Amino acid sequence: MGQGFADLLHTSIVFDEFIRRICELRFLIVSLRLAQLNGKLYLMPSQFKEKCLAVEGELSGPIAITTTTINHCQILQCCHISCLIFIRTVLLGESHVMSKTLTTFGASLRAALEETDLTYSWSKLSKLLLWVLFMGSTATSGGPLYSWYMDHFMRTAASLQLQNQDQCRDCLRKFLWLETMSQTQLQCCFKI
Repeated sequence: MGQGFADLLHTSIVFDEFIRRICELRFLIVSLRLAQLNGKLYLMPSQFKEKCLAVEGELSGPIAITTTTINHCQILQCCHISCLIFIRTVLLGESHVMSKTLTTFGASLRAALEETDLTYSWSKLSKLLLWVLFMGSTATSGGPLYSWYMDHFMRTAASLQLQNQDQCRDCLRKFLWLETMSQTQLQCCFKI
């Protein structure tokens, strides 16, 4: 859970702070998972939601871009938006149905992805791209952008030689993933 982001380490200093946010999100995932296992989701304290929103606020901040880091910053922007989607859909349980926030995140993520070259920019980060596209499909499920995400998700999965749902799940688990909720979202991807 989260080890897939290790490919970003030592790539560029722009990813250092992001990796710290991933560690915070991993802690929140473990907290939520323990509450699920103990049947105590109803006891999740307000501090959990506050911490989720605090991480969301940190990820929503501007990214300093220089000419030497512009490509990395574009990828980082995609990662930030994907984490925002994860926080909203998985940790906070927000439904994509009628969610203006998720619709906005989905559109922003697509725009950020289109600023990168999906082949060249992500060549060494194809598994991360798969997770980013998965989060985009989660935010836009049932909406007009969903097919765009699914088309690119399936192409990326094919380029990684992932041939079925189990192989995709094994790849996606290396990023941010909460079994019960994320698995349900992945099943939706394979119903098309």
